[in-house]
Amino acid sequence: MKKQPFVVAHSVNKDTRKAMDEVLQALDESVQFALLYVDEHYDADRIVSEMNRRFPHLAWLGCTTSGEITSNGLQEEGIALMACTDSALQVKVAYAANVKNHPEEAAKLLAKQLKDPRFDDLPHHAVIVHTPGFTVQESGWEHKLFPQLQKLLGADVHLVGGSAGDNLKFLGSRVLSSKGAQEDGAVAIRIGGQRKMASTVCHGYKPTTKTATVTRSKKNEVIELDGKPASRRFAELVGVPEKDMLTGVSLVKMGGFLPKKLTALGQKFGMTPKRMIKELPFYKYSVQYPFGRKIEGSDQYSTYFAKLIQDSGTIEFYGEMPEGTKLTLMERDDALFLSAESKALKTNQEKLGGKSVANLIVECAGRKILLEDKIEEVFQQATKVSNAPTIGFYAHGEQGSFEEGPVTCNNYSVMVLSFGK
Repeated sequence: MKKQPFVVAHSVNKDTRKAMDEVLQALDESVQFALLYVDEHYDADRIVSEMNRRFPHLAWLGCTTSGEITSNGLQEEGIALMACTDSALQVKVAYAANVKNHPEEAAKLLAKQLKDPRFDDLPHHAVIVHTPGFTVQESGWEHKLFPQLQKLLGADVHLVGGSAGDNLKFLGSRVLSSKGAQEDGAVAIRIGGQRKMASTVCHGYKPTTKTATVTRSKKNEVIELDGKPASRRFAELVGVPEKDMLTGVSLVKMGGFLPKKLTALGQKFGMTPKRMIKELPFYKYSVQYPFGRKIEGSDQYSTYFAKLIQDSGTIEFYGEMPEGTKLTLMERDDALFLSAESKALKTNQEKLGGKSVANLIVECAGRKILLEDKIEEVFQQATKVSNAPTIGFYAHGEQGSFEEGPVTCNNYSVMVLSFGK
């Protein structure tokens, strides 16, 4: 019987060494590359040292998570690993520091490392990138890194990514590679060969007939929409009083300025991001009605979620929102939202012309919060589409392409990279 080229191992042992012993049983000298996703409570430095000690020449990368995805479904507070033994694949890992302050320079450095003559004549390519996830205090680097990286690598490369998580605290996460565990680094792996690859992003939001134009902004802060204070116009589009939008925002704003230790203390007393998303009116409206932009040459819309609203009515987004940007109000469709993962898997298999043999799933931590007890249904639907070895994690940002078109940076979405025969 032909050996399965992709193997997934996972552990929920709370001890770092014991958990690593369990997952590393899946690795042997035939492994070409590995993906590793870990809960933030583990000793990340020890994980790196164990990987480097046992497999000093292995191409691997990973990050911390807000939950791990395995072939068996959702895993909480554990370690998940996928190992690939396909010797026909070419792989290379890249690393760049200081991604938060200089994302475009980080993209250039990653691209320089990832360009290699070994890939020149190979028909299929994928690049997986992991960066730190956004926090209460800071965000936005992915929106500059990925367009630059796609420009440098070319449109024929499946460029996908997931921003690291920290168990839904949004205070700080880490990316992992043989270079170490870093809070301000970006890691990437290029995979090339004869094996087919496909990637897709899906969300579950449909466009409405309501639109708005950014008429005044400063970087990622939208001050006015259609010549009106942003919060007022957003409230009009949603159909609620503006005062409802502003209820409780002072607490959120305070978290954005407090030191991380004080923010963490507040979370211990109940002011958690999960609670805010579910209970504060502004977040309830923004996750039900995000903005969207139609992707050129496609019927698909990328979505833009508000991160924070100021008492002044300014709305802060995760990436820059230039003046003149045309926006469409989107609305969540519960059935589509539930089936986004299985839809992405199905789309990939249509592209591959057959069943996938392995999948990487990067799913938004916000989806995990909103779906709650329906998570199991999500995996049941996905398993009916593909029962191939699967790994992934709940992320603080998902990057990829909507069937066709440029790479976009998303939230409340699912990105799936699938490997074919």
